[in-house]
Amino acid sequence: MLLNEDLGELDLVEIFCAPNSMMTRIAAQSGLIAARWTKDDVDLETEEGYQQAKEWLCESRPKRLWLSPECGPFSIMQNINQRTPEQRARLYEKRKKGLIQWRNCIRLAWVQLELGGYFYIEQPQSCMTWRLKDTHTRQLLDNHSTFCIRDQCFDDLKHPKSGLPLRKSTRIQSNDDTFTSQFAQRCTEHSTVHGRIEGGKLSYSTSFYTQPFCQRAVQIWKSKDAVTPKTFLKKFRDAQQVEEPNYTCSDCGSFTPTPLHGCSKCSEDYTYPIMPAVSELMQDIPEDDDGNSSLQKLMRVHRNLGHPPNRLLAQILKEAKAPESVIDLASNIECPKFR
Repeated sequence: MLLNEDLGELDLVEIFCAPNSMMTRIAAQSGLIAARWTKDDVDLETEEGYQQAKEWLCESRPKRLWLSPECGPFSIMQNINQRTPEQRARLYEKRKKGLIQWRNCIRLAWVQLELGGYFYIEQPQSCMTWRLKDTHTRQLLDNHSTFCIRDQCFDDLKHPKSGLPLRKSTRIQSNDDTFTSQFAQRCTEHSTVHGRIEGGKLSYSTSFYTQPFCQRAVQIWKSKDAVTPKTFLKKFRDAQQVEEPNYTCSDCGSFTPTPLHGCSKCSEDYTYPIMPAVSELMQDIPEDDDGNSSLQKLMRVHRNLGHPPNRLLAQILKEAKAPESVIDLASNIECPKFR
């Protein structure tokens, strides 16, 4: 069930998936900590299964939760194919189970939202579940998330016999605005011939994600993780520890990353030079400075860090024990590059 076990916080949990699901496999191969919960692990057609999944979710608190409940019973084609009373009765029973799955999917998405994580609900664009009118579904879809549509012909989805691309339009509902804005891709305004998704076997085969589909999703997640303030500061500290030599403090004999007099152990005035440009901000600023000198140095720091947001820049300066005046200035600078 769990890939990359005991490696820390989960980046991704996938539910309603096959034992060898592509999404979890690609995520794990890309360095994310990923887990899959299949029907063998938890049966979400029962209340007991939902409670078990909810308990695991609260314990593991994954960063992302991918949900793909069964869509077959709610396909528009099902309304056309059921011609006899027996067929309609079987469809009715399938939809009863499918509605339980959908309800538990929505309930787990609410739990993930309350835990502060991201959820992603995947279904075909034309699936009738998107139009359900119950309060929990409508509140989640209309007020607490947005969606994107991706045509999987971009992801190498092809007809197994003709080799023609298949334009399967997939809808992802999520509270991750960055993901929905970058994952959306529609196949329009061209004359490329596409195959048709007809027949039970072909429809079933297209329900599995292609490798490019999963790779694009994981690429967006990793790109977003790389620019969070927490990750940015961690990488910065790691690089600093590798590059900076150690010196012996002349006052107390302890190690210090700079040859300056005094250190964090024996001097209250010690300032940790997180980078040379930041150290300059703490030195040689005259009391009657009108702010122009500090602003010029601050803009150089801003450029060297890759134009971070003001909030992140102020946080870096605060950890470097920069003067309050400089931190206040960093919170209000306007970068010409992003005007």
